[in-house]
Amino acid sequence: MKVIHTLVCVAVLTCLQLFAIAQGTKTGSPEDRLPPNITQLTGFGERASWSPDGKRIAFMRWNSTASPANGRAIFVVDADGTHVRRLTPWRLEAGDHPDWSPDGRRILFRSGVSSYTRSNLWTIRPDGSDLERLTDLPPTAELFSASYAPDGRWIVFSTTGRGGLPDLFAIRPDGTGLRQITRTAVWDSAPDWGPR
Repeated sequence: MKVIHTLVCVAVLTCLQLFAIAQGTKTGSPEDRLPPNITQLTGFGERASWSPDGKRIAFMRWNSTASPANGRAIFVVDADGTHVRRLTPWRLEAGDHPDWSPDGRRILFRSGVSSYTRSNLWTIRPDGSDLERLTDLPPTAELFSASYAPDGRWIVFSTTGRGGLPDLFAIRPDGTGLRQITRTAVWDSAPDWGPR
């Protein structure tokens, strides 16, 4: 229950922050500090994620006009807009809100972002090495966003559960210990552990 309570609180706080942004007030979120060239670079400012030390930003790039057409990949850029580098191969279609591990050693992401099926969770080092697949979901399962726990010992994510609707699950960062958190008849997705 503690995990569910924490996740619900984070969802409520996130909604309040979005409301504050819509009202034109500053929330102090990292997105408020994105330099203009980073926003233009990513094309998806909401999919940018600051490293724990604040020195780098991970983001998904979607090639709407460049080659490969409609390609998606995870990139990292220094906070000043320099040293842009692609981490994942285009064939993975990587993206969906990359999330840094609390120690900054790994970036979590979802593959197959052009669809919610045929997707899996992966991690990679910020230098592009050591690509690891964490899940092996059935091709018909839908997979949604994921987030590291503040202590880095678990990853929470949403995938097809009861009645074909998404439920919350947790898995260890090495891909072991899969456990289901919610079993509801409603849509449970977009989990986020919140600030670290």
